[in-house]
Amino acid sequence: MFKPFFALWVWCCLALAVRADVIDDNATLQGVVDEALVDLQGDRWTPEVAAHVTAALAAFGADFSSPEANVLWSQELSGSLDQPAGAAVAMGALQARLQHAAAIEMIQRQESGDIEAAREWRSIIMLPKYANAVEGAMALQRMGAELQHRQEVSRLLAREYVQWQITRAREKTDALARLANDGRATPLLVKARATEIQKLAQIPASLLALALPNEKAATPPHGAYDSLVAADPSAGLAQPIAAWRLELEGSYPNLLSADDVQHRERIILKLLRLIPMEYNSGVRAGEITIPIEYREAKSFTIQTEQIVNELMPVWKNTKAKALEEHGPQLLKGLENLEQLVNARKSQAEVEGSVKEIMSILQKDFDLSLKRAGTAADVVAEAALEIRALLGQSLAAAKDGQWRKADQFRLDAYVNFDLELESRAVPRDPNLALSAERTFLDGESGKPGIKAALDARLSGDELTAAYQRAFDALDQTTALLRVGLSPAAAIMNAVFIILREGLEAVVILAALLAGLRGPENAPIRKQIGIGAWLAILASILLFALSRYLLSGLSKYGETLEAVISVVAVIVLLIVTNWVFHKYYWSGWYS
Repeated sequence: MFKPFFALWVWCCLALAVRADVIDDNATLQGVVDEALVDLQGDRWTPEVAAHVTAALAAFGADFSSPEANVLWSQELSGSLDQPAGAAVAMGALQARLQHAAAIEMIQRQESGDIEAAREWRSIIMLPKYANAVEGAMALQRMGAELQHRQEVSRLLAREYVQWQITRAREKTDALARLANDGRATPLLVKARATEIQKLAQIPASLLALALPNEKAATPPHGAYDSLVAADPSAGLAQPIAAWRLELEGSYPNLLSADDVQHRERIILKLLRLIPMEYNSGVRAGEITIPIEYREAKSFTIQTEQIVNELMPVWKNTKAKALEEHGPQLLKGLENLEQLVNARKSQAEVEGSVKEIMSILQKDFDLSLKRAGTAADVVAEAALEIRALLGQSLAAAKDGQWRKADQFRLDAYVNFDLELESRAVPRDPNLALSAERTFLDGESGKPGIKAALDARLSGDELTAAYQRAFDALDQTTALLRVGLSPAAAIMNAVFIILREGLEAVVILAALLAGLRGPENAPIRKQIGIGAWLAILASILLFALSRYLLSGLSKYGETLEAVISVVAVIVLLIVTNWVFHKYYWSGWYS
């Protein structure tokens, strides 16, 4: 009677023992690798350290059951462990190889039905920051016995892994660039980090074919990598890293759909437009005045770099010429912008850097931020898009996908800031600023969406934060709809024309009042001709202004303010001329 239960208990113990063996072996290997890297950087590399690493590699290799993983693991390392320079290359290659071999083993165990072992191997795969691992875990948990179901889970796990490692490669490249900029990159550190990134970017063909059937495996070129590891850090690594990064991005597989690409291309320009605004609000004379605004400027800068990196594999096919000619300049500009923001340089320097980057993207990469349609259509479209993004953010937050939720929140905020808030500020500044806060930290006792996500709120508190943003969005949209009423626009135009027309009549009357008598008849005739020419010029200017304003519509109320100031200046000049010519001259004569 108890034999089945005893057998089940024994099987569970064995399964747990196997899992513990893999976990422990991986922990042991990681410990050896970490200690070896410390010894390497501390100039303490010895034959004993090399022997210790070799023994750890052999011990961990016994855990693999997949033939492909075994072949990969048993290959010779890229560098020799006999001397420090080769050891740095070998240690970097080892860390990347561990990830690829673990992923291959995970897929093999999952396809054979050994779900517990698949979970174990998946657990030792390193994730990028803020990675979402829920989908793969749920797929393993719910996987059925059908062959088709297993194949679908395999594709999901493979795609998840490819996304993770490409993201990690980009994060590590950014980290290496920062170390180089700070002067903390030693030759051995550069060799180890660059080799790990180079090998991470080389996704095994079997995993790539499973994850992305339409993508061809591409081995990252070694030209820029060889130049980087041979370069002297004391001479500067900015140029070698930029060239190497460009080569890497060109070899990564495309993980984006057409809609994803279009969305990200617009988001880049939106983020760039926001960076100087947030920076100007948060920094004065090199000092942080509003921490939240400065934090947003830094966050937008990093996110812009990340999105550009994501688009590189797509641009290598769609914008190959622009990428080849202007890619290094673009990457250098983004790196320079991050340095300016981190160092809290002047507003003029930050704005100049942003303008340079936007010029490259718009002129050379043909990116555009402009929305088509009338102002009313733009407001309606933006409001719908923001509402949809907030809904997606709330759904992701309720599922515990915090990074995804914050990305949707950021997209919604960028659209609100550029399309609605800029239009609402001249009409009701308090409403516009209050609405903006609902997307960020909120107010006392009423956290905004960002604060709610950072605090990992749930239930009614989370829903309430989003509801406040929805309410603020509705109020802002209602305000703009009132301001954009066709009847109101017609009345405003009529009043402006009457006002300007009366001013013209007054000016002509003032001119003609001093030109009475037959001796001034030729001058009066010339004034009449000038008036008719002015009417003709007004018609031509109206036609030209419609074309010009449509192209400058993105500047919104800023353009309106500039034109108003110019109009006031012109009127003051004309008025001063009239009084000086006819009244002051008459008084002094």
